[in-house]
Amino acid sequence: MSKQHNELEKGNPSKTLENALAALREEAKRVKLHRGDSIAAERLESGTLSPSEVVRLLEAQDAFNNEAEEYQGLAQTQSDRDALFEAKWNRLDTCIEGKPWEEGASRAVRLAGIARGLQVFSLANEETADIPQRTWLIDGMLTPGFNVITAKKGIGKSFFVVQAANSIASGFPFLGRKTTQGRVLYVPTELDRIAVHERASKFSPCSPDVLVAYDWPNGPKAMEQAEAAILCLGIKVIIFDMFLAILPEELQQKTNDYGSSEFFRSWRRLGQRYDVAIVAVWHSGKGDREDFMSAALGTTGLTGQADCVLSLERKRGETGGKLYVGGNHGREEALSLEFNDCQWTLGNTTLSPGLSRSDEDILAFMATRTGECGPTEIAAALGRTYDAARITLSRLAGRGYIKRTGRGVYTLTPQTEQTEQNRTRSE
Repeated sequence: MSKQHNELEKGNPSKTLENALAALREEAKRVKLHRGDSIAAERLESGTLSPSEVVRLLEAQDAFNNEAEEYQGLAQTQSDRDALFEAKWNRLDTCIEGKPWEEGASRAVRLAGIARGLQVFSLANEETADIPQRTWLIDGMLTPGFNVITAKKGIGKSFFVVQAANSIASGFPFLGRKTTQGRVLYVPTELDRIAVHERASKFSPCSPDVLVAYDWPNGPKAMEQAEAAILCLGIKVIIFDMFLAILPEELQQKTNDYGSSEFFRSWRRLGQRYDVAIVAVWHSGKGDREDFMSAALGTTGLTGQADCVLSLERKRGETGGKLYVGGNHGREEALSLEFNDCQWTLGNTTLSPGLSRSDEDILAFMATRTGECGPTEIAAALGRTYDAARITLSRLAGRGYIKRTGRGVYTLTPQTEQTEQNRTRSE
Protein backbone atom coordinates (compact mmCIF):
# COMPACT_ATOMS: atom_id res chain seq x y z
CA MET A 1 0.00 0.00 0.00
CA SER A 2 1.44 3.38 -0.98
CA LYS A 3 2.19 6.25 1.36
CA GLN A 4 -0.50 8.35 -0.37
CA HIS A 5 -3.07 5.59 0.17
CA ASN A 6 -2.23 5.39 3.90
CA GLU A 7 -2.59 9.14 4.29
CA LEU A 8 -6.01 9.10 2.65
CA GLU A 9 -7.21 6.07 4.65
CA LYS A 10 -6.29 7.79 7.94
CA GLY A 11 -7.83 11.10 6.82
CA ASN A 12 -4.55 12.89 7.33
CA PRO A 13 -3.20 13.77 3.86
CA SER A 14 0.03 15.70 3.57
CA LYS A 15 0.10 19.28 2.36
CA THR A 16 1.53 18.10 -0.96
CA LEU A 17 -1.26 15.60 -1.42
CA GLU A 18 -3.90 18.16 -0.44
CA ASN A 19 -2.54 20.64 -2.99
CA ALA A 20 -2.52 18.00 -5.73
CA LEU A 21 -6.13 17.04 -5.03
CA ALA A 22 -7.23 20.67 -4.82
CA ALA A 23 -5.64 21.45 -8.18
CA LEU A 24 -7.28 18.41 -9.70
CA ARG A 25 -10.71 19.40 -8.33
CA GLU A 26 -10.29 22.89 -9.83
CA GLU A 27 -9.55 21.34 -13.18
CA ALA A 28 -12.60 19.11 -12.79
CA LYS A 29 -14.79 22.23 -12.68
CA ARG A 30 -13.49 23.22 -16.15
CA VAL A 31 -13.81 19.82 -17.76
CA LYS A 32 -17.36 20.36 -19.05
CA LEU A 33 -16.19 23.41 -20.97
CA HIS A 34 -13.81 21.24 -22.98
CA ARG A 35 -15.18 17.74 -23.24
CA GLY A 36 -18.61 17.47 -21.68
CA ASP A 37 -19.25 14.64 -19.21
CA SER A 38 -16.36 13.10 -17.31
CA ILE A 39 -16.66 10.28 -14.80
CA ALA A 40 -13.41 11.28 -13.11
CA ALA A 41 -14.50 14.92 -12.78
CA GLU A 42 -17.97 14.04 -11.45
CA ARG A 43 -16.56 11.61 -8.86
CA LEU A 44 -13.98 14.18 -7.73
CA GLU A 45 -16.59 16.89 -7.28
CA SER A 46 -19.00 14.58 -5.48
CA GLY A 47 -16.29 13.16 -3.23
CA THR A 48 -17.27 9.54 -3.98
CA LEU A 49 -13.80 8.32 -4.95
CA SER A 50 -12.24 5.70 -2.70
CA PRO A 51 -8.68 6.26 -1.43
CA SER A 52 -7.43 3.65 -3.93
CA GLU A 53 -9.19 5.41 -6.81
CA VAL A 54 -7.78 8.79 -5.78
CA VAL A 55 -4.27 7.32 -5.74
CA ARG A 56 -4.80 5.75 -9.17
CA LEU A 57 -6.08 9.09 -10.44
CA LEU A 58 -3.03 10.97 -9.16
CA GLU A 59 -0.68 8.33 -10.55
CA ALA A 60 -2.43 8.50 -13.93
CA GLN A 61 -2.06 12.29 -13.87
CA ASP A 62 1.67 12.01 -13.10
CA ALA A 63 2.13 9.45 -15.88
CA PHE A 64 0.34 11.66 -18.38
CA ASN A 65 2.33 14.74 -17.36
CA ASN A 66 5.56 12.80 -17.83
CA GLU A 67 4.47 11.68 -21.31
CA ALA A 68 3.13 15.09 -22.30
CA GLU A 69 6.13 17.04 -21.03
CA GLU A 70 7.95 16.71 -24.37
CA TYR A 71 4.84 17.96 -26.22
CA GLN A 72 4.24 21.07 -24.11
CA GLY A 73 6.56 23.16 -26.25
CA LEU A 74 4.41 22.33 -29.28
CA ALA A 75 1.22 23.54 -27.56
CA GLN A 76 1.67 27.15 -28.68
CA THR A 77 -1.99 28.00 -29.29
CA GLN A 78 -5.05 27.77 -27.06
CA SER A 79 -6.38 25.06 -29.34
CA ASP A 80 -3.23 23.01 -28.75
CA ARG A 81 -3.49 23.46 -24.99
CA ASP A 82 -7.17 22.47 -25.04
CA ALA A 83 -6.28 19.32 -26.95
CA LEU A 84 -3.72 18.30 -24.32
CA PHE A 85 -6.21 19.10 -21.52
CA GLU A 86 -8.78 16.84 -23.22
CA ALA A 87 -6.20 14.10 -23.64
CA LYS A 88 -5.35 14.24 -19.94
CA TRP A 89 -8.96 13.85 -18.80
CA ASN A 90 -9.54 11.05 -21.29
CA ARG A 91 -6.75 9.25 -19.52
CA LEU A 92 -8.13 9.97 -16.06
CA ASP A 93 -11.55 8.69 -17.12
CA THR A 94 -10.14 5.43 -18.45
CA CYS A 95 -8.24 5.07 -15.18
CA ILE A 96 -11.44 5.36 -13.09
CA GLU A 97 -13.35 3.09 -15.51
CA GLY A 98 -10.64 0.47 -15.19
CA LYS A 99 -10.02 0.36 -18.96
CA PRO A 100 -6.61 0.22 -20.64
CA TRP A 101 -5.30 3.67 -21.52
CA GLU A 102 -5.05 2.79 -25.21
CA GLU A 103 -8.82 2.36 -25.45
CA GLY A 104 -9.55 5.93 -24.46
CA ALA A 105 -6.32 7.53 -25.64
CA SER A 106 -6.88 10.94 -27.15
CA ARG A 107 -5.87 11.56 -30.71
CA ALA A 108 -4.24 14.79 -29.51
CA VAL A 109 -1.33 12.99 -27.85
CA ARG A 110 -0.68 10.80 -30.89
CA LEU A 111 -0.72 13.82 -33.16
CA ALA A 112 1.56 15.70 -30.80
CA GLY A 113 4.04 12.84 -31.08
CA ILE A 114 3.89 13.05 -34.86
CA ALA A 115 4.24 16.84 -34.78
CA ARG A 116 7.32 16.46 -32.62
CA GLY A 117 9.08 14.83 -35.55
CA LEU A 118 8.08 17.50 -38.08
CA GLN A 119 10.71 19.81 -39.46
CA VAL A 120 9.12 23.23 -39.90
CA PHE A 121 10.69 26.54 -40.85
CA SER A 122 9.31 30.06 -40.90
CA LEU A 123 8.92 31.78 -44.24
CA ALA A 124 11.12 34.59 -42.90
CA ASN A 125 13.83 32.01 -42.23
CA GLU A 126 13.51 30.60 -45.73
CA GLU A 127 13.81 34.09 -47.18
CA THR A 128 17.28 34.58 -45.71
CA ALA A 129 18.49 30.97 -45.64
CA ASP A 130 21.63 30.05 -47.53
CA ILE A 131 19.99 27.74 -50.09
CA PRO A 132 21.98 26.64 -53.16
CA GLN A 133 20.60 27.60 -56.54
CA ARG A 134 18.74 24.99 -58.56
CA THR A 135 20.91 22.79 -60.74
CA TRP A 136 19.95 22.48 -64.41
CA LEU A 137 21.16 19.58 -66.52
CA ILE A 138 19.58 21.43 -69.45
CA ASP A 139 18.96 25.06 -68.60
CA GLY A 140 15.28 25.62 -67.79
CA MET A 141 14.31 22.14 -69.03
CA LEU A 142 15.85 19.35 -66.96
CA THR A 143 16.62 19.42 -63.24
CA PRO A 144 17.41 16.88 -60.49
CA GLY A 145 14.20 15.13 -59.46
CA PHE A 146 11.49 13.73 -61.73
CA ASN A 147 11.15 15.00 -65.32
CA VAL A 148 8.62 13.98 -67.97
CA ILE A 149 8.81 14.08 -71.76
CA THR A 150 5.54 13.43 -73.59
CA ALA A 151 5.11 12.84 -77.31
CA LYS A 152 3.00 10.87 -79.72
CA LYS A 153 4.38 7.67 -81.13
CA GLY A 154 6.61 7.87 -84.20
CA ILE A 155 7.41 11.62 -84.25
CA GLY A 156 11.09 11.35 -83.24
CA LYS A 157 10.97 11.37 -79.43
CA SER A 158 13.70 8.71 -79.07
CA PHE A 159 15.98 10.75 -81.33
CA PHE A 160 15.12 13.74 -79.13
CA VAL A 161 16.15 12.03 -75.87
CA VAL A 162 19.28 10.41 -77.36
CA GLN A 163 20.33 13.82 -78.71
CA ALA A 164 19.70 15.36 -75.26
CA ALA A 165 21.65 12.55 -73.56
CA ASN A 166 24.65 13.01 -75.85
CA SER A 167 24.60 16.78 -75.34
CA ILE A 168 24.59 16.45 -71.53
CA ALA A 169 27.33 13.81 -71.49
CA SER A 170 29.47 15.95 -73.83
CA GLY A 171 28.68 19.26 -72.11
CA PHE A 172 27.40 20.68 -75.40
CA PRO A 173 24.37 23.02 -75.67
CA PHE A 174 21.01 21.41 -76.40
CA LEU A 175 18.55 23.44 -78.48
CA GLY A 176 20.51 26.56 -77.60
CA ARG A 177 20.41 25.81 -73.84
CA LYS A 178 23.46 25.32 -71.66
CA THR A 179 23.98 21.88 -70.17
CA THR A 180 25.71 20.66 -67.02
CA GLN A 181 28.03 17.86 -68.04
CA GLY A 182 27.41 14.49 -66.41
CA ARG A 183 27.19 10.78 -67.09
CA VAL A 184 23.87 9.64 -68.58
CA LEU A 185 22.20 6.23 -68.41
CA TYR A 186 19.77 5.55 -71.25
CA VAL A 187 17.24 2.74 -70.71
CA PRO A 188 15.34 1.93 -73.94
CA THR A 189 12.48 -0.31 -72.84
CA GLU A 190 10.90 -0.46 -76.33
CA LEU A 191 13.98 -0.41 -78.60
CA ASP A 192 16.37 -3.22 -79.46
CA ARG A 193 20.10 -2.79 -80.10
CA ILE A 194 19.59 -2.28 -83.83
CA ALA A 195 17.24 0.65 -83.21
CA VAL A 196 19.61 2.20 -80.67
CA HIS A 197 22.52 1.79 -83.11
CA GLU A 198 20.50 3.59 -85.80
CA ARG A 199 19.85 6.50 -83.46
CA ALA A 200 23.40 6.67 -82.14
CA SER A 201 24.80 6.81 -85.66
CA LYS A 202 22.97 10.10 -86.23
CA PHE A 203 24.96 11.82 -83.45
CA SER A 204 28.47 10.64 -84.21
CA PRO A 205 30.76 10.98 -82.40
CA CYS A 206 28.80 9.84 -79.35
CA SER A 207 30.08 10.48 -75.87
CA PRO A 208 31.42 7.44 -73.96
CA ASP A 209 29.58 8.86 -70.94
CA VAL A 210 26.21 7.87 -72.36
CA LEU A 211 25.65 4.35 -71.05
CA VAL A 212 22.89 2.05 -72.33
CA ALA A 213 21.05 -0.64 -70.31
CA TYR A 214 18.63 -2.88 -72.19
CA ASP A 215 17.38 -5.09 -69.35
CA TRP A 216 15.57 -3.37 -66.51
CA PRO A 217 13.12 -4.75 -63.92
CA ASN A 218 9.83 -3.09 -63.05
CA GLY A 219 8.24 -2.08 -59.76
CA PRO A 220 10.38 -1.67 -56.62
CA LYS A 221 13.32 -3.50 -58.19
CA ALA A 222 13.48 -0.83 -60.90
CA MET A 223 14.14 1.85 -58.31
CA GLU A 224 16.66 -0.30 -56.45
CA GLN A 225 18.59 -0.89 -59.67
CA ALA A 226 18.49 2.85 -60.45
CA GLU A 227 19.89 3.67 -57.03
CA ALA A 228 22.69 1.14 -57.55
CA ALA A 229 23.55 2.70 -60.93
CA ILE A 230 23.62 6.19 -59.40
CA LEU A 231 25.91 5.15 -56.56
CA CYS A 232 28.21 2.75 -58.41
CA LEU A 233 28.38 4.28 -61.92
CA GLY A 234 28.28 7.99 -61.08
CA ILE A 235 25.09 8.58 -63.09
CA LYS A 236 23.63 12.13 -63.14
CA VAL A 237 20.74 11.52 -65.57
CA ILE A 238 18.64 8.37 -66.10
CA ILE A 239 16.34 8.35 -69.13
CA PHE A 240 13.60 5.67 -69.28
CA ASP A 241 12.32 5.40 -72.84
CA MET A 242 9.47 4.40 -72.11
CA PHE A 243 8.69 4.74 -68.39
CA LEU A 244 5.44 2.74 -68.50
CA ALA A 245 7.40 -0.50 -68.76
CA ILE A 246 8.98 -0.10 -65.32
CA LEU A 247 5.73 0.55 -63.46
CA PRO A 248 4.56 -2.27 -61.18
CA GLU A 249 2.28 -4.61 -63.11
CA GLU A 250 -0.76 -3.61 -61.04
CA LEU A 251 -0.27 0.05 -62.06
CA GLN A 252 0.38 -0.48 -65.77
CA GLN A 253 -3.36 -0.81 -66.40
CA LYS A 254 -4.36 1.72 -63.73
CA THR A 255 -2.01 4.62 -64.34
CA ASN A 256 -4.54 7.18 -63.11
CA ASP A 257 -4.97 5.61 -59.68
CA TYR A 258 -3.77 7.44 -56.58
CA GLY A 259 -1.18 4.71 -56.16
CA SER A 260 0.48 5.72 -59.42
CA SER A 261 1.04 9.25 -58.08
CA GLU A 262 2.71 7.78 -55.01
CA PHE A 263 4.93 5.68 -57.27
CA PHE A 264 5.97 8.70 -59.33
CA ARG A 265 6.64 10.69 -56.17
CA SER A 266 9.00 8.00 -54.91
CA TRP A 267 11.04 8.43 -58.11
CA ARG A 268 11.03 12.18 -57.61
CA ARG A 269 12.42 11.74 -54.10
CA LEU A 270 15.09 9.39 -55.38
CA GLY A 271 16.29 12.00 -57.88
CA GLN A 272 16.25 14.80 -55.33
CA ARG A 273 18.08 12.68 -52.74
CA TYR A 274 21.03 12.04 -55.05
CA ASP A 275 20.84 15.25 -57.14
CA VAL A 276 20.05 13.18 -60.23
CA ALA A 277 17.56 13.88 -63.03
CA ILE A 278 15.14 10.99 -63.58
CA VAL A 279 13.56 11.35 -67.03
CA ALA A 280 10.33 9.49 -67.85
CA VAL A 281 9.39 9.36 -71.52
CA TRP A 282 5.63 8.88 -71.93
CA HIS A 283 3.13 8.75 -74.79
CA SER A 284 0.75 11.67 -75.20
CA GLY A 285 -2.90 11.25 -76.18
CA LYS A 286 -4.15 11.34 -79.74
CA GLY A 287 -6.39 14.38 -79.36
CA ASP A 288 -5.30 17.99 -79.05
CA ARG A 289 -5.17 19.40 -75.54
CA GLU A 290 -5.74 23.03 -74.58
CA ASP A 291 -3.01 22.61 -71.94
CA PHE A 292 0.11 20.62 -72.84
CA MET A 293 0.40 19.60 -69.16
CA SER A 294 -2.64 17.38 -69.78
CA ALA A 295 -1.13 15.68 -72.83
CA ALA A 296 0.23 12.60 -71.00
CA LEU A 297 -1.83 9.54 -71.91
CA GLY A 298 -3.91 8.03 -69.12
CA THR A 299 -2.56 9.78 -66.01
CA THR A 300 -2.49 13.06 -64.14
CA GLY A 301 -0.25 11.78 -61.35
CA LEU A 302 2.73 11.64 -63.70
CA THR A 303 2.85 15.34 -64.57
CA GLY A 304 1.61 16.28 -61.10
CA GLN A 305 4.85 14.95 -59.61
CA ALA A 306 7.08 16.28 -62.39
CA ASP A 307 9.68 18.94 -61.67
CA CYS A 308 9.83 19.64 -65.42
CA VAL A 309 7.49 18.65 -68.25
CA LEU A 310 8.50 18.73 -71.92
CA SER A 311 5.78 18.11 -74.49
CA LEU A 312 7.07 17.41 -78.00
CA GLU A 313 4.77 17.81 -81.01
CA ARG A 314 5.17 17.21 -84.72
CA LYS A 315 2.86 16.11 -87.51
CA ARG A 316 4.12 13.09 -89.43
CA GLY A 317 5.44 14.10 -92.81
CA GLU A 318 6.30 17.61 -91.66
CA THR A 319 9.68 18.87 -90.49
CA GLY A 320 8.32 21.60 -88.24
CA GLY A 321 7.66 20.77 -84.61
CA LYS A 322 7.03 22.40 -81.25
CA LEU A 323 8.33 21.91 -77.75
CA TYR A 324 6.33 23.11 -74.76
CA VAL A 325 8.15 23.41 -71.43
CA GLY A 326 6.61 23.69 -67.97
CA GLY A 327 6.11 21.73 -64.76
CA ASN A 328 6.72 22.54 -61.11
CA HIS A 329 10.09 24.12 -61.89
CA GLY A 330 10.46 24.17 -65.70
CA ARG A 331 10.49 27.65 -67.22
CA GLU A 332 7.26 27.91 -69.12
CA GLU A 333 7.93 28.51 -72.79
CA ALA A 334 7.14 27.24 -76.26
CA LEU A 335 9.87 26.59 -78.82
CA SER A 336 9.63 26.18 -82.56
CA LEU A 337 11.69 23.18 -83.71
CA GLU A 338 12.81 21.55 -86.94
CA PHE A 339 13.33 17.81 -87.38
CA ASN A 340 15.73 17.06 -90.25
CA ASP A 341 17.88 13.96 -90.78
CA CYS A 342 16.67 12.65 -87.39
CA GLN A 343 18.09 15.65 -85.49
CA TRP A 344 16.17 18.39 -83.70
CA THR A 345 17.14 22.04 -84.09
CA LEU A 346 15.58 25.35 -83.13
CA GLY A 347 13.16 26.86 -85.63
CA ASN A 348 12.67 30.53 -86.44
CA THR A 349 9.02 30.88 -85.44
CA THR A 350 7.98 32.59 -82.21
CA LEU A 351 5.34 30.60 -80.33
CA SER A 352 3.03 31.38 -77.46
CA PRO A 353 3.21 28.87 -74.59
CA GLY A 354 -0.48 29.36 -73.88
CA LEU A 355 -1.68 28.08 -77.28
CA SER A 356 -2.27 24.48 -78.29
CA ARG A 357 -1.52 23.25 -81.79
CA SER A 358 -5.24 23.33 -82.55
CA ASP A 359 -5.40 26.97 -81.43
CA GLU A 360 -2.44 27.92 -83.60
CA ASP A 361 -3.87 26.13 -86.64
CA ILE A 362 -7.10 28.07 -86.35
CA LEU A 363 -5.31 31.41 -85.92
CA ALA A 364 -3.08 30.64 -88.90
CA PHE A 365 -6.13 29.80 -91.03
CA MET A 366 -7.95 32.96 -89.99
CA ALA A 367 -4.86 35.00 -90.93
CA THR A 368 -5.23 33.77 -94.52
CA ARG A 369 -8.85 34.92 -94.74
CA THR A 370 -10.19 38.38 -95.35
CA GLY A 371 -13.14 39.41 -93.28
CA GLU A 372 -15.06 37.36 -90.77
CA CYS A 373 -14.80 33.63 -90.15
CA GLY A 374 -17.07 31.16 -88.33
CA PRO A 375 -16.97 27.57 -87.03
CA THR A 376 -18.57 26.08 -90.15
CA GLU A 377 -15.81 27.39 -92.44
CA ILE A 378 -13.04 26.44 -89.99
CA ALA A 379 -14.42 22.94 -89.42
CA ALA A 380 -14.55 22.28 -93.16
CA ALA A 381 -11.07 23.69 -93.83
CA LEU A 382 -9.23 22.01 -90.93
CA GLY A 383 -11.13 18.74 -90.66
CA ARG A 384 -12.69 19.52 -87.25
CA THR A 385 -16.20 19.01 -86.04
CA TYR A 386 -18.44 22.04 -85.87
CA ASP A 387 -18.67 21.87 -82.07
CA ALA A 388 -14.88 21.58 -81.66
CA ALA A 389 -14.33 24.64 -83.88
CA ARG A 390 -17.07 26.60 -82.08
CA ILE A 391 -15.64 25.84 -78.61
CA THR A 392 -12.09 26.75 -79.66
CA LEU A 393 -13.23 30.05 -81.22
CA SER A 394 -15.12 30.94 -78.06
CA ARG A 395 -12.06 30.16 -75.92
CA LEU A 396 -9.72 32.20 -78.14
CA ALA A 397 -12.14 35.12 -77.99
CA GLY A 398 -12.23 34.90 -74.21
CA ARG A 399 -8.44 35.03 -74.09
CA GLY A 400 -8.27 38.06 -76.38
CA TYR A 401 -6.70 36.46 -79.48
CA ILE A 402 -9.78 37.06 -81.62
CA LYS A 403 -12.90 39.22 -81.32
CA ARG A 404 -16.52 38.42 -81.98
CA THR A 405 -18.02 40.69 -84.61
CA GLY A 406 -21.45 39.09 -84.93
CA ARG A 407 -23.43 35.96 -84.15
CA GLY A 408 -20.97 33.08 -84.55
CA VAL A 409 -18.40 35.07 -86.54
CA TYR A 410 -14.95 36.29 -85.51
CA THR A 411 -11.88 38.19 -86.71
CA LEU A 412 -8.31 38.38 -85.45
CA THR A 413 -7.44 41.19 -83.07
CA PRO A 414 -4.87 43.64 -84.53
CA GLN A 415 -2.16 42.28 -82.23
CA THR A 416 -2.81 38.65 -83.19
CA GLU A 417 -2.95 39.61 -86.87
CA GLN A 418 0.49 41.25 -86.59
CA THR A 419 1.89 38.20 -84.77
CA GLU A 420 0.62 35.87 -87.50
CA GLN A 421 2.10 38.07 -90.21
CA ASN A 422 5.49 37.99 -88.45
CA ARG A 423 5.23 34.23 -88.09
CA THR A 424 4.50 33.81 -91.79
CA ARG A 425 7.49 35.96 -92.76
CA SER A 426 9.85 33.96 -90.49
CA GLU A 427 8.66 30.69 -92.01
